Amino acid sequence: MYVKGFDVSYYSAPAGVDFFTFNLFKADGYRVFAIDLWHNGDINPVARESINAALIAGFKVIGYFELISGLDPRRQIDVLRRELGQTYFQQRAVAIDLELTGITLEQVRLAISEIQSDGLEPIIYTAKWWYDKYGWGSALSEYGLWYANYDYTDKFMPRQIPRGWDMSRVVGKQYADNMRLYNVVCDLNIFERKWVYMQELQEIYDSSMIHLGALWGWGERLKQIVAEHPELADLLDDIGGQIQENAVALRSYLEKAVNL
Repeated sequence: MYVKGFDVSYYSAPAGVDFFTFNLFKADGYRVFAIDLWHNGDINPVARESINAALIAGFKVIGYFELISGLDPRRQIDVLRRELGQTYFQQRAVAIDLELTGITLEQVRLAISEIQSDGLEPIIYTAKWWYDKYGWGSALSEYGLWYANYDYTDKFMPRQIPRGWDMSRVVGKQYADNMRLYNVVCDLNIFERKWVYMQELQEIYDSSMIHLGALWGWGERLKQIVAEHPELADLLDDIGGQIQENAVALRSYLEKAVNL
């Protein structure tokens, strides 16, 4: 199962994307927004405003930036962190764009480390033709792959995957470029549904486990009260047991959600 997404660059959307337009995309089933964060040697000047509008509209956001030969990616990320502020940390992932010649594996690894140090997930954006010619085999295969293949088909296809990756690490496909939707020139994508929402589901699960532990304890305390005061049994009607049963059921539902 996949989720529809669209992405823009500064060249395709120099005015950015506003909240009203995001709602038009959302009504058409789009749920992921990706944006080029780096433009002409500096931050995309409309990135922050567009990301904020996307977040308010309920989109998951992926920011991406090109690695450039000879440029330390830590400098790029430092600029993004400073200029985007808290918006930077609200991204679902940050994609490292591999499509220029002359970049090195060391640059990629520096970018990955810097993104991870910010508590964000790094993923790789590239195309089979580029990576098979200039890439580094399986050196990056542990990271999620968002690949470009303009076949105008919204399906993941193993033959389109760069050497070194397998389908288990594919998170997205950019399948159509320079499309015009709702007066926005954009590329169209699909993203793996479980990957898009897994981070949020895991956060809900982790938080809920804390509260479920307390809920179980409350149920246990009510059962103790009934044992100490049998005259309250009819009044409480085994509420403690019911609370614990509900806690077990809720935990089961949450475990299913994070293991879809």
